[in-house]
This record gives sequence, structure tokens and C-alpha cells, in this order.
Amino acid sequence: GSALREATLPGVKILVHLFGRRLSRFRPACCPPHDPVPAVPAYLIYKAWVSDPEAYREYMRRTPAAIEAFGGRFLARGGQSHTLEGDDDRARTIIVEFPSLDTARAFYDSDMYRAAIALRRRCADVHMVIVDGAFDLDPGRGPG
Repeated sequence: GSALREATLPGVKILVHLFGRRLSRFRPACCPPHDPVPAVPAYLIYKAWVSDPEAYREYMRRTPAAIEAFGGRFLARGGQSHTLEGDDDRARTIIVEFPSLDTARAFYDSDMYRAAIALRRRCADVHMVIVDGAFDLDPGRGPG
């Protein structure tokens, strides 16, 4: 089964769903049924294997404006990392928070970012995913 717990933020009551379903499927108690459910943040997780650091710096110079234009913000941008499990790949890791999956995808598909992608493809190989910030405790729902 699942459980609901009431949580209180300054001046707002929220029903928090525990153990079972995505938070985005549940309506906070503060929102009448006709209001949309508040968006859940999404995270872009990016790993880069840089072959030409000088050219990559130009890509790095162009991306912050595109990220900010879609409400994104860097949570991690390359700093020191330690592999805890798996192969030690030495990739540059970036994590960006966006207001929703839709805005993260709109950022990636934007003309502003597409221009930067053309630069990046000449100097780095990447692996990039976007994930919904809501947690889902149902392992049968899909990968992950």
C-alpha cells in the first residue's frame, strides 16, 4: 500500500505521498482540482570526454546563456569527482536543474544550444540524459 502524510511549509499544507507513486501524480492539498499540478524539476546529467580542451572552452563559454534562458542552473560543473563503483572513466560531469522535463528538452532542442552542440561535437564525446526529479519507488515502471 501507500501512505499519505501531511507536511507544512510556511503558510502551505501539502500532502506528501510516501512509498509507491510518482510525486507528480499527486495534487498538493493547497491546489484546487482545477489548478494544474505544480511542475517537478528535471535534471540534465552530462558526462564529457574532452579531446580538445581549448575548443571545449568555447563550448563552455556559450552554454550558460542558453541554460539560463530556459530557467536552468548548474548544480555541478566539472569539479572534482570520485568514482565509487564501476569503471573510473575520468569524464567531466555536469548536472543542471531545469524547472521541468519539458523545459530541459526545450533547452536541448533550442537554436541557441544547437549552435553550441556543433562546436562540442568537434572536441568532445558526451553522454547526456534528462531525468524527472520526482522519485518513483515502483521498480516495475521502467529502467532505473
